[in-house]
Amino acid sequence: MKADLKTHKEEILKKINNLSDEEAVEVVDFIEFIHRRRAKEGDLLEVLNQVPGSRIGLLALRDRLSKIRGRMSEVVCQLRDERG
Repeated sequence: MKADLKTHKEEILKKINNLSDEEAVEVVDFIEFIHRRRAKEGDLLEVLNQVPGSRIGLLALRDRLSKIRGRMSEVVCQLRDERG
């Protein structure tokens, strides 16, 4: 894996050396974007991991936030049955 990574980095450097100044600026901007995105994702995960209390699953969270309790399909079926 390290050999592959080293090879990829060398290939990237060769390609960067052949870019125009404007293209090199775009590459730098893209790399900075990747770093900012990674930092944001890391910050979110850090905040979520620091939240006290019990952990709930996605379905439980959806039920807590939903005005309609239960699964939508069950509610629709129930409403149909009530209408006859």
